[in-house]
Amino acid sequence: MSNRCLLLDPPDSAPTALYDLLRRSARDYKTVLALRAVLRAGMFDLADRPRSVAGWARALNLEERILSPVCELLAEAGVLERRDPGYCPAPWTRTWLAQDGPLCQEAVVENVVETCGLWGELERALRRGPLDPWKEGLFGGSFLPALGAESLVGEAQRSAALVAQTPGFDQVRDLADLGGGHGLYSLALCARCPELHAEVLDLPGAKAQTEAWTARFASYVQDGNRGTRVRFTPTDIFADPLGEERDAVLLFYNPGGKNPHLLERIHDCLRPGGLFVSKHAFYRREEGSKDPLSDVEWNMTAFPGVEKGPHVYWFAEDLCREEYMERLDRGFEVLAEYEADAFASPDLGKFGDRLDSRMIICRKR
Repeated sequence: MSNRCLLLDPPDSAPTALYDLLRRSARDYKTVLALRAVLRAGMFDLADRPRSVAGWARALNLEERILSPVCELLAEAGVLERRDPGYCPAPWTRTWLAQDGPLCQEAVVENVVETCGLWGELERALRRGPLDPWKEGLFGGSFLPALGAESLVGEAQRSAALVAQTPGFDQVRDLADLGGGHGLYSLALCARCPELHAEVLDLPGAKAQTEAWTARFASYVQDGNRGTRVRFTPTDIFADPLGEERDAVLLFYNPGGKNPHLLERIHDCLRPGGLFVSKHAFYRREEGSKDPLSDVEWNMTAFPGVEKGPHVYWFAEDLCREEYMERLDRGFEVLAEYEADAFASPDLGKFGDRLDSRMIICRKR
């Protein structure tokens, strides 16, 4: 078709598929940004009564003219409700978005936006190769707070319940939480087991998060007048000592957690009869992608000196599921296995999703 004909007659087909994709994606992302803006402003901490747009603008010190369509957009999304004289946050927001609430998911909202920002660098990664995740801020900012907030919507509690019901766990006194980050799995277990003491071993950057969550739940994990029963120790779990004669070890969602050398180190640090609880997304032999979106995000970044595999949560030296179970069988007795539906929180389409993870509880022979 010549340029002149194109000006006179429309194309034979419409860009329906393209425009549908752009519309859905653009509206959803912009709605998340609108949610983040009013969340940061404190709207969900003022859910005591409906307010007009002018009332909300005065209360939050926001521009009324822009806030008006923002409120309508969020009402369409179910975040706000239309009530005379204007709008009121939906009842569910008090639990999940009030900044003074123990279950506030503000860090999760921030992390979703941060992760989308990383995708803005996809073209650079495609042309120049993977980006350094530390320099790009992937594991800074809201990453660890978001993982903690996500775990509190049910996964920490359900995981602790499954572990605590393991025969013999009531005799566990010394728990090592390897790469435990926020420490909430240890906190949930200690809250269930009054005699349990846990040590979270992770890189120094995780210390502030572990201690912040421990302080929040200190009354449930007190150790008499000696502080709390959860402590943090800065540790590279792949190189530093893990202790000796441990009663139990947790290894949850560490990206390098399927490394055979780490399995040997865990076996050596446990006493005979000690418990090892592992929770990861395992790949079966010859298994391909679990989620292409996650694979893109995984391959956009590279850890200096560490070779990644082609799919999310897979490093070059990792054991596949069959090999992992064979290694476990050499030194452990498997007591229980649980699929993700038994413990996992919903996935959010970002790094940190559980996918088809499994939790394996075993005892050192």
